[in-house]
Amino acid sequence: MLLNQLKLAPITKKIFKTYLRQLLADAKSERLIKESHATSDFVFYTRNKNRKEIEAMDEEQAKIFFNTLITWPNIKEKALLLTLSLTGFRKGEVIGLKWDDIDFNKAKISVNRSVGNYPKYGLIIKEPKTEKSLRTITVPNILIETLKEYKTYQDNLKQKLGDYI
Repeated sequence: MLLNQLKLAPITKKIFKTYLRQLLADAKSERLIKESHATSDFVFYTRNKNRKEIEAMDEEQAKIFFNTLITWPNIKEKALLLTLSLTGFRKGEVIGLKWDDIDFNKAKISVNRSVGNYPKYGLIIKEPKTEKSLRTITVPNILIETLKEYKTYQDNLKQKLGDYI
């Protein structure tokens, strides 16, 4: 029976294909088989027909979004959304940022860790997704000023509440 004929979730089929390709690659390297027909030379993958195309904001929508965000009253939300939209960092990389990762004088932010949410274990601090994910980028002054404002807010809250935040 072909894998596509089985009533399995797409992710399960993908996992099966990955294991099968690795098994055949190992068998070839051990010279148990002459050729693996599961390599990209022989297998052509079709795109998921139900997959929706990502719709990006047009220029006018982007202006409205940023103008709204600049005047947004909640500093925590403003800092998070500006960081996500102006850096290109993954969600887990932004969540994993610490104040030490931000150089306010040079307007640079470094990614050194990521946070993943795992159903059985909760939030776990880990290495970023790839080696190239360890990076330092220069960011616009509007983001640095917003992060300074958020840090001041957080420091004031810490003084009021102590170590409970």
